[in-house]
Amino acid sequence: MYMRSSVVKESSSLYTVSNSLYLKPVKEDKDSKFHCRVEYSMPGKSVQHKDSDSFTLSLHYYTEEVTFALVNSAPIKEGDDVTMKCEADGNPAPDFEFNKKTSNDRIILAGSDGVLTLKAVSRDAGGVYMCEAVDFDSPDSVQLMKELLLTVHYLDPLTVSPSDTQLVPLGGDVELVCTTQGSDTHSLQWSKGADVLSQSGVLSLERVTYEDAGVYSCLGTVPSVPGLQRETNISVIVTGRPEIDSALDGVVVKEGDLVTLTCSAQGYPMPNITWTPSGKKFVSNSVNRITSTVTLTATSKILQSGVTCEATNMHGTITKMLRVMVGKDTSTASPDYPSGAGKQQSGSSGVVVAIVVCVLLLLLLVALLYCLQRKGKLPCGRQEKKEVLNAETNTNDIVVEMKSDKANEEAGLLEPRGKRPTAAQV
Repeated sequence: MYMRSSVVKESSSLYTVSNSLYLKPVKEDKDSKFHCRVEYSMPGKSVQHKDSDSFTLSLHYYTEEVTFALVNSAPIKEGDDVTMKCEADGNPAPDFEFNKKTSNDRIILAGSDGVLTLKAVSRDAGGVYMCEAVDFDSPDSVQLMKELLLTVHYLDPLTVSPSDTQLVPLGGDVELVCTTQGSDTHSLQWSKGADVLSQSGVLSLERVTYEDAGVYSCLGTVPSVPGLQRETNISVIVTGRPEIDSALDGVVVKEGDLVTLTCSAQGYPMPNITWTPSGKKFVSNSVNRITSTVTLTATSKILQSGVTCEATNMHGTITKMLRVMVGKDTSTASPDYPSGAGKQQSGSSGVVVAIVVCVLLLLLLVALLYCLQRKGKLPCGRQEKKEVLNAETNTNDIVVEMKSDKANEEAGLLEPRGKRPTAAQV
């Protein structure tokens, strides 16, 4: 690197100064910024400068390093889209060639701008992939080819043994075994609805009831690969004689009214429900269950003997008698009152309760005073009693005390009956 400068004095007495930089750039200069600075002196011995706009060099250099990596961050499973990217540090960027190794040869794959994309891969897509940068300027010592090992995780379809729908007699046992194979450690789980029944591939049902009938699911997962799972279902049918599990008695207001009765039974094969006496029926079915509803007139015979629900299948018969009773009409049991009347009734009830409490307290006080008087603990009571007795012995001597604002009226007493007061006494 060197510089060459020149100074030319123009006819105008101005100076033209130029400077040329001769540089042999290297790869490290690809990001360097260059500019030119002019320094000049001003009066007063001050030095000032001006800078040109900065610029960079567009360098061409050969490839020295190639990288080949998987863009996907999560483990690859069957059905995923896979993206692989190949990059080189040469400028301009070289072309890339993609290949996949096989046992005997290579398979050429088509990429674009250093990116290779595989759609919905299967387990067969796993293997060694190669990327080669095509740069003829690079020396032979530079490794222009890179390899990448692609692993595609998988989980085989689940198999259940026995595989067909299971018919299990009521009270019997059954064992279901779920198996599979995968690319990594997997787990198996049995469930029915939201209830997990087993954390292994084996599910044992002992002494089954009709409640055990239904659809059971086996779920297989690979914990190390999020989203990699499979599921399969199997049905278990419990066979046996019918069982009536729901039957409610009926209530009517009076004889002759219509009554609706419901009878529900379980069993397999599906039971047939008959009513005695019969009426208008409606039947609905579900797994191992039949529900029958009958509507009939509540005759005197029905009120006396009831109605019989009978469930029958090839394994047996079961009956249940439903009573029909005359009861209170709930529609007229409690008449509707306006909201204001209800509040008034509630307030009146509170007043009545308060009065009753006050009366009880008053009676309690009277009883207490009576007891104290009987025990002689109220002397004033005894004196008043004596005065009353004395008054009774002399019925003619009745004394009445009259109070007045006048002094003579305060001291005046009425004479016994038969005597008249004088004018002075009045």
